[in-house]
Amino acid sequence: MPVPHGERTAGMAGRRDLMAMPARPDHELRQAVMAALREPYPSGPSWEVTVRDGVAELSGPPHEHADHIADVLARTVPGVVRVEHL
Repeated sequence: MPVPHGERTAGMAGRRDLMAMPARPDHELRQAVMAALREPYPSGPSWEVTVRDGVAELSGPPHEHADHIADVLARTVPGVVRVEHL
């Protein structure tokens, strides 16, 4: 898909570029990620969740296996483009 800039074409956007765009606002994504994490872990471990431009950032005390599961769960939320652990 061409990306116009005035009368000229500034570049091309591919399917991958379009799919990387957040489908929902960050505050909705944050709530969805938190809900996804609470389901298997209703009483902990807990993570602080921040979402910026579709990138979910999970922080908190390290839990080797739980962190991996949290990563997978956060990635299942539609609109999350990447997950990072801080």
